[in-house]
Amino acid sequence: MPPSSPVANQSPAAAPHLRNDGLVEETRLKILEAALKTIGRVGPHRLTMTDVSDVARVSRGTVYRYFATRDELFEGVMLYETERFERDVNDRLAGTDAGGPRLTGLVEFLLEYLEGHPALNQLLEVDPRYVLEFLWKNLDTFRTVTLGASEPLLSRLPLVESGLVREEALNELLLRVLISFFLLPRTDDDESLAALGVVLRSLDTNDSEQSLSAEGAR
Repeated sequence: MPPSSPVANQSPAAAPHLRNDGLVEETRLKILEAALKTIGRVGPHRLTMTDVSDVARVSRGTVYRYFATRDELFEGVMLYETERFERDVNDRLAGTDAGGPRLTGLVEFLLEYLEGHPALNQLLEVDPRYVLEFLWKNLDTFRTVTLGASEPLLSRLPLVESGLVREEALNELLLRVLISFFLLPRTDDDESLAALGVVLRSLDTNDSEQSLSAEGAR
């Protein structure tokens, strides 16, 4: 099942006879987390419902009540990942809305998301092609969320205000740099990540100074 398949609403639409109460949601999330772990261990093509039921510690029949097919399970996992990504990035940046290091916080979150993902890291060894397809097919989601989260910083940068570069292009550049950090192994003496941090802190500092200057001029 390729990661590009359309995402369906899985609140248990796959099992309409189930009541949508706390226990149902808890079981659904348990199955989705188990599916993520299993995909990371064996790859998407070797995933079985039995594997998922074993990891989730529920019966195979329970898995099928929530997700009638493997395709529905994969679609549920994709939706779950999208919702979690959007929620987590907004939660991470909630404390930086008042002039904090918003861009640095966003990039730190993205690196932590990629490098700490329960399935992507293992999949780089098990099925690297699937990881590339996942990142490519979900790039639009990453673009939309990160562009919204980095506002209004990017639009206030001098090179954007002067028209030298569009904020969408800067957002795209950051995403591609971060994905390359994730995909390409770094050595202990690699200074590229530290250099990126210096650049980001500089941008955050300049933005904060501009905001303070604007406030003082009012």
